[in-house]
Amino acid sequence: MARDRETRRTGRAGMEGENRQPYGQFPGNQQEYYNRQDPYGQQGYYYYQQPYEEAAREAAAAGRKKKKRRTRRRILFICEILILLLLAGTLYVAAQFSKISKIQTVNVEQQSEIVHEIQAQLDDEVEEKLKGYWNIALYGVDSRYGSTEGQGDVIMIASINRDTNKVKLVSVYRDSYLQDTDGSYHKATDIYGMGGPSSSITMLNKNLDLDITNYVTVNMNVLAAVVDSIGGVEINVESMDEVTWINNYQNETSEITGLPIVPVESPGYQTLNGIQATSYCRIRFIDNDYVRTERQRKVLAQILSKFQSNPTLLLQVIDDLLENVETNLSKSQIVNLATNVASYELEETVGFPFEKQDMSIDNDIVAPVNLAQNVKELHEFLFETEDYTPSSVVQAISDDISYITGLY
Repeated sequence: MARDRETRRTGRAGMEGENRQPYGQFPGNQQEYYNRQDPYGQQGYYYYQQPYEEAAREAAAAGRKKKKRRTRRRILFICEILILLLLAGTLYVAAQFSKISKIQTVNVEQQSEIVHEIQAQLDDEVEEKLKGYWNIALYGVDSRYGSTEGQGDVIMIASINRDTNKVKLVSVYRDSYLQDTDGSYHKATDIYGMGGPSSSITMLNKNLDLDITNYVTVNMNVLAAVVDSIGGVEINVESMDEVTWINNYQNETSEITGLPIVPVESPGYQTLNGIQATSYCRIRFIDNDYVRTERQRKVLAQILSKFQSNPTLLLQVIDDLLENVETNLSKSQIVNLATNVASYELEETVGFPFEKQDMSIDNDIVAPVNLAQNVKELHEFLFETEDYTPSSVVQAISDDISYITGLY
């Protein structure tokens, strides 16, 4: 302590050095010295070979360098924490997916059949083009019992550009009249209901010249749970008709999900909770199925936006999804999707078929007007392919539909 006091008194602290010593300790016969306060406020005599101000600047610069090093260490430490959190989150996701009740439900034999049909239908150039995209079928079923079996009420194709991570969504209208795996013609929703995801995937590939092998199916509990977990979705309820039908659908949706009914009071831009958003997605009687799919895509876009702005939300809702999800995505593919969600950019969403006609054949259907032309436009939209020529399989199906419906 005495030494410290002496150091402060004489100004040694921070001032000793080759060219700076207390009075009485000059090297050789050097006579230059200076009477001035040191940086600690103590008076003393100092020998200088350089001006005091320059020495002070050097001392300050050295302090700044130390501060920068400390700041850099803090930044590196923070980055390390973030990396560890990301790694922990990824491992958590991977561990949680072991709970998915029906993972890999499309068995190896069915998977190989799907791949074989894709290879038989698509020419090499188209196959090569599609390798740049990851196309996934998304299904929402109308199950009232918490299972993933039922009619395919929601049928979407998510196309992810592997190079840019840009995503495009296509809603295939549930009543679209398309060819089943056995050559018969049915509504797309019924093909899923009769044959499950493997039949529906084959139907999409066969009728649309696609290479889908992966799918995700959710039941009606999932959407409500996810929306509630992220704090709701911002939706513009456009009319009192929409308000009325949201509230009407809440009765059944509440019975299915077990969630309480919260009436929507008026139209306008507002936050919908889980049961309200699910009911909003079911509306079609005030307009048609085309507008209903637009509502579904609006809600899905809002959910994706919430996940992108706060990726940890995805981890928080994992448990809400697990018991209500069926998929054949591998765990590594699921982790890939989960950890990259922040980088995905949802570009455009459309409904398919583009040119269509409502009509009745046994029951109400949505008939493609010239399926081959619709498929051409679909490939131009999804894959930016100019002058796409549909396969002979699609052309034959297109001719059949035209003959059956009389639409050319």
